Amino acid sequence: MYSVDLINLTKKWGNVTAVNDVNLHIEEGEFVVLLGPSGCGKTTTMRLVAGLEEITAGEIKIGDQIVNEIDPRKRDVSMVFQNYSLFPHMSVRNNIAYPLKMKKIPSAEQEKKINDVSKLVELQDLLDRKPAELSGGQRQRVALARAIVRQPRVFLMDEPLSNLDAILRVTMRSELKNLHHRLGVTTIYVTHDQVEAMTLASRIAVMNDGKLLQYDTPQIIFDEPSTRFVAGFIGSPAMNLIDGEVVNGKFISDTINTDFSINYEEDITLGIRPDKIDIVDQNSSNNGSVKVFSNESTGESNLITCKMEDQSLIIKADKNTNYEIDNEIFLNFKKEDCYFFDSKSEDRLKL
Repeated sequence: MYSVDLINLTKKWGNVTAVNDVNLHIEEGEFVVLLGPSGCGKTTTMRLVAGLEEITAGEIKIGDQIVNEIDPRKRDVSMVFQNYSLFPHMSVRNNIAYPLKMKKIPSAEQEKKINDVSKLVELQDLLDRKPAELSGGQRQRVALARAIVRQPRVFLMDEPLSNLDAILRVTMRSELKNLHHRLGVTTIYVTHDQVEAMTLASRIAVMNDGKLLQYDTPQIIFDEPSTRFVAGFIGSPAMNLIDGEVVNGKFISDTINTDFSINYEEDITLGIRPDKIDIVDQNSSNNGSVKVFSNESTGESNLITCKMEDQSLIIKADKNTNYEIDNEIFLNFKKEDCYFFDSKSEDRLKL
């Protein structure tokens, strides 16, 4: 197994900086997810590791080897793409065999490797079919098998599940998790889906505007977001972020306020997760009131969306509760469940 190091990695196109001084250490056998919105630099970072883009500055190491100047074919990495990239005229068997033929592996050894990997991803009964005869999930398995059969030093996966329907994505996530456990190959996985990141990753690298904002385990990133962006990007539903100011030691916004003291003198953003807000009667409320904008049942809970001037607030309520649109509801939450962010720098404050 091999580690991967990105050292002051930068990629520019003219005046546009796609990857901005990224430093990342990936341990041997880790499953690291590059997470962020479209255009944040995560796919470019992966393409730099693969050698498909030229580095502007910095270094990439695979194991102890600096690979900046090494041809992509000689980096011994294997990519799985969003669009599968299968050869439509070839059978499943020949699609899987293609990288082995390029390496001039003897036919008998090819056959053994194809049989072994097809069993691993449950394709052994589909080897003579063409890609057009397969479902989306089966085609994704062929793409995985073709990557696995090479036995690369590193797997690179670029949003491989985004073309699948919701139910199949869940199934394939569990298969990928199990597959990584069995193979133990260092894996870098790109996605904009934070649920994929949380469920798959050993560690998550959250990126935005080409910068690495936080790099840690899924649970720490969820519990201890370092910036407002990370806080709002991780969680389903996302954390509520309410802009306001501190007046006489209390947080004040358009409709939400606090009854607890805050030792800060600048404008701040208060963050609170939807399941940490209680709906109470008017006499018990310490944090203001809002009007119901919508009420959505998920089966296990109700998501109550409220509007506050130009901001929204989502409350995760009991499944047996029902609040009519335009009803006024009264809120309570605790200081220990709140997050605070500086309005200018957007960095997390420990208050």
